[in-house]
Parts: sequence; C-alpha cells; structure tokens
Amino acid sequence: IYSVDNPRMYLVTGFVRTQDSISDLTKLEMFVIDPETGDTVKYSIPIEETGRFRFDLARGSYNLHFKGEGYDELIRPLSITMATDKKGITLADDIELALTKVEPLVFRGDESKIELRDTLYEATIGETLTVPLRLEKGATLITRIYQDSVLVSVDTMEVEKRRTDLEIKVLPGTSRVELEMTDSDGNIHISEFTVTGKEPVKVAAEKIPAEPARETAETAEEQAAPAEEAVQTAEEEVSRTGLLFTEGSAALLLPDLLKRSDGELHRTLIELDLEKEGIETPRELFEYLYSHTGEGNYTGKDVDLLLAGTLAEGDVDQLHSLMLLYSDSALKVYLEGLDLESEGINTPEELIRHLEKVAGENGFTMEDVREAMLNSLEPDPEVIMWLKLQDKSKGELKSYLENLNLEEQDIHSPGELFEQVYANSEADHYSLDEVDRQLVRTLAGEDMELLYNLLIENSNGALRKYLEKLHPGKEGIKTPENLIRHLQKAARKNGFTMEEVRAAMIRALENPLEADQLYSSMLEKADGIMLEILKGLDLREDGIYSVEDLIRAIYQALLDRGYDEEQVERMLGDLFPAQTELIREILKEPGGKGAVIGVTIGIAAGLFLLILLWLRRRRKEE
Repeated sequence: IYSVDNPRMYLVTGFVRTQDSISDLTKLEMFVIDPETGDTVKYSIPIEETGRFRFDLARGSYNLHFKGEGYDELIRPLSITMATDKKGITLADDIELALTKVEPLVFRGDESKIELRDTLYEATIGETLTVPLRLEKGATLITRIYQDSVLVSVDTMEVEKRRTDLEIKVLPGTSRVELEMTDSDGNIHISEFTVTGKEPVKVAAEKIPAEPARETAETAEEQAAPAEEAVQTAEEEVSRTGLLFTEGSAALLLPDLLKRSDGELHRTLIELDLEKEGIETPRELFEYLYSHTGEGNYTGKDVDLLLAGTLAEGDVDQLHSLMLLYSDSALKVYLEGLDLESEGINTPEELIRHLEKVAGENGFTMEDVREAMLNSLEPDPEVIMWLKLQDKSKGELKSYLENLNLEEQDIHSPGELFEQVYANSEADHYSLDEVDRQLVRTLAGEDMELLYNLLIENSNGALRKYLEKLHPGKEGIKTPENLIRHLQKAARKNGFTMEEVRAAMIRALENPLEADQLYSSMLEKADGIMLEILKGLDLREDGIYSVEDLIRAIYQALLDRGYDEEQVERMLGDLFPAQTELIREILKEPGGKGAVIGVTIGIAAGLFLLILLWLRRRRKEE
C-alpha cells in the first residue's frame, strides 16, 4: 500500500553519450534536482560503459542535470504524474553532452612551434623560392602572402611531415609571408618571413661562349622531360605518404625519386627505362641503382641517402623502427641501443651518415645497413598497417604505436596488431572508439555498404542474425561510423556485444568479401569476352558486394552483348557451378530475357486482338 511515507516509485532509464564518443561513460554524473527548492533529490552515474543509467523516482517535477569534466552541463526537465506508465519511463535517445569550447592559445615568433631557417629571403622575380620549415606533423598550416600590405594569396595545407618545404612564387617588391599553424590541441602558432623580389639580370646571348657539353646535357634533359611528365600524374599521390610505393610498382616510386635526387643520380633516373631493364618493384629499382654506381658519376652513399629519405619521408623515428625490424646481428644490437635525440640525429639522412661513421667499430658494415633498408622496401602486412596507423592517429594512441615493438609483442599479422591495440587502450589512456575509427577506415574508408557486408560475412550468432535483418537505409545509416554507433546502441538488447563486432572487423582484415575473392580468381583464369566483361567492372562503383551482385552484373553485361537466354545460362553455369539455382531465379525475374520474351509475345497478341476487333467494327458500319 502506497502512502506519503511510502510513495510509488517509477523506474527511469536511458542512455547518455558525449559529442566525442568517449569509451568509458561511467565518468559522467547525473543529479536529480527539485526545481522549487534546488535540493539534490538523487545522484547517480551510468551503470555501464555504454552510458546506460537507471534510478527510481516518486511522482513530481524534476530537473535532470548531466555533467562531465570537459563538457557543457545538460539539463532536462522530467515530470512524473498519475498518468505516467507504472512500468517505468525510458528517456529519449538524444542525451548528448557537448564538448566545452576552450579558447585556443596563441604563440607568436620564437614562442611558436614554427621553426624557420631564416626570416629574410631575396630571389629573382618570377622564380619559385623554396623555404625549409620545421612544423608539427598532423597540424594545419595557413600561408598568407601580403604584397605592399595587400593580401594577394591564401593557401592551406595539412602538414604530413615535420620537415616541409614551402614553395613561394617571388613577386616584385617586398612580400610579407605570414604562417599560421593550428596544432593537434587547437592552439595557434604564428610566424613570418620577408621575400624581396629582384629583377633578373639580362645578359646578351652573343657574349656567352659556346658550351657544347652543357648544351648536350640540357638537350638530353629536354628530350627526357616527357619521361618525367609521364609519371607526373602519380607524383602528388606518392609524396603524400612514404608508404604508397610499398603497395605499387616501381613506376609509382619513380616520380618521388626524381623529385628527391639531383646531379648524376637524377640524370640516371631520368634516362632509366624500367620496362627495358625489367624493373617492377621498388627493391629492384634500388638494387639497379646500387649495381650501377661504378658506371655513373654517383656513389653508393648518394643511393643510401636517397633510399633513407624515401623510406621514411623525413621521419627519422620511422626509419629507425624499420631498420630495427629488418636488420640482424651487430647492426640490430647497435640500433637497439641508439638514442637518436642524445646523438642529435633529426633526419633519416643524418642517421645514415651516423651509421657510416660508427659501422667499423661496432661490428657491422654499410652493406648491412643497405640490406636492412632494402628489406624495409618490402615490409610485412602488419608493418605496413603499423606505419599507416602511426601516420593517421593522434595523441595517446599515436604515442603508444610509436613505442610499440612488434617483435617483442610477437605480432605477425594486421589482426594481431589491432588485438594488441584494443587490449592496451585502458593502460595507455586512449579510447576504444578511437581504435574503432581507425579499424573502420582501414577496412572500408567511407563505404558503409562495404563495412556492412564485411561484418555479415565475418560474424556469427546473434550479431549475424541482427545484421541480416537490418536495413541500413531505413535506419538512416549512411556512413561506416553511423553503422558502428548504431551497433553500439543495439548491442545489449539484441544479444551481442561490441567485443563481437570488433572481433568480426578484425577477422575481416584477413577475409575480404567472398565476391572480391571470386572476382580476383576469375580475372586470373578468364579470357576472351569474359575477361573483357570482368575488366569492365568496378566492384565498388557498380555496387557489387556479394556473389549474387557479381552474377547479376555479368548476366546483364552478357545480355547487353546480344547473347541469348540459353547461352547466358550456360556461360554463367560454367563460371558459377555452385550457383545454378540462383542463376535460374535471375533468368526468371521480371526484366530477365525469358521474362522479356514473354512480355513481348503478350503485347503482340494484344495488338493483334485490337486490330481484329477494329476490322469487325468497320465491316459492321459498312
């Protein structure tokens, strides 16, 4: 029996989340406040990391205060009356704490993290001036150029390596170049330098003595220019990451080498015919350069420095890590004990010069160094993944990855790498959500359908059942991140956990879609018209994610080429012997050729009947 002293209590449940999707939501607080007295009626925290909360309240009017360090307080009114459902109240799923906006700190001049070699430059008008900078990797840099106090250009770039060259077109007069860098914490760093443009010196052509040798070299370079232009289309892509060349052929690497090299080594690269020399991989390309040092006027050291810079894109820590993985014996022992900072080693080139100096006294040779670098050109899948994650991550996760020793942790696959990263999230103070984002991007980029199908094929039990009945479009799921957030919400009440979702994603790293595997296998074996059809397909652009999608696409391509129903069924049966029932169903569907023939006959019969009726009517009238 309920009374004033023993009122009926109503169960209040719901979920709270944060704008930045932190992993442990039990750190948030909830206060139930009496709006008339200002007294705290109840205090609670979420009972699960997912943000789920529950508490009991008697009838009355309340204000629910949701708080958390670093977030704006959120207040929601709640009224419990006689009409309230006695089974309890579930609050709307829109309780999200916004991040508190913090004003950025501004650092100018010497206090900023922008390091300039000089602040005064002079160059010829119209030329491109290269200004070396040292910036924070991952930051955003805005460059503003003022000519005689008038803003003439603005450019924005993402800083992909600490040492960056800024290219400035030299203008007449004096230009002030203002640099504004926003670091990973949102703080702003401002610095500037001045460029003075001078008129080009004019020299009469007839007063210059003939230089046959120079003219020959220039002519050879002009003739070779198309070779540089032919690979120019890939240059921007290659320069964005020092890892791209490990996934492609030597042709993808060549533009980057042309940009980095000079002198005789540069000329050798310009004149090099990859196809004629049978060079396909980056390792073969560098082995060719090493083997021809005696023929050209470049040295093995020139190739060492070029290879080191190419491997690490200016990141000495990355080169050090790679060489540790792919060296052995005395060189490995030395690298393990080497402290780059105390030795003043800041670039890959400086590391190679240092190793050259200490090689003999520490029991290794420069051949050992070269072999370690050449081996690094063909890294194992887990090493590629490890380096990519370092490049894309930030904060504590990035720090953890940079200090992770793959050998010590016995990591031999991308899946084992992600398992290790997930397992250490709490100890190293980064969130599971952040690891989720990296894994999702690795698997599917921005392709929600791809992630959805990968999860279906690599899951089982309650998770697979839920995914198979899920309609992402109807649920408003448009991106991979939307899908993961949806599964986080749906997990508990549908009998699966986020650990199962993560396990499915990890399995997907080594188990591509069945349709993708089948397509690759068919490409290797097909010939003639079928090879032509397969090469014309773009699985993702054509929306092909399953074997059924692949069969339908080939079926339609065969119809478009004029094959009849029997030929199509026979050809598809030969390609997909295990899918004969599915093929028959596709052929029977509306829009299939058999259906089209039936519809055509029906239309013809109808027209014939109409003509017959019209003729009878006309005879009657006559």
